[in-house]
Amino acid sequence: MTVADRVKKMSVNELYDAARGKGGVTEYDNGLATPAAWAEEATDELKRRGFNVPTAVPKDQARLPDDRVSADARFIAMSASKDASRIIKHLWIIFVLLPVVLGILFAILK
Repeated sequence: MTVADRVKKMSVNELYDAARGKGGVTEYDNGLATPAAWAEEATDELKRRGFNVPTAVPKDQARLPDDRVSADARFIAMSASKDASRIIKHLWIIFVLLPVVLGILFAILK
């Protein structure tokens, strides 16, 4: 099984860890891939799933302020970004499709 196949089975949290170069990929690793290969594949998979891709922070730098954001807040933000297309679709149905269908029905009933 290739790295790309194994990355597709990973959860979002595991993908973020792999993209940042943190541990956790050893359970998927067969010894053939380097950490850089895992990070690249994880970044590609996150982009494919529509998530923001983390940028690498040099180890000598202090942690960024967004590291203080709670896991709950991150989950809510990711869920909201995934649900945006569904919300837009339902708004389109309510405000465009429904009035057209009702107009056609009223025209038929007259």
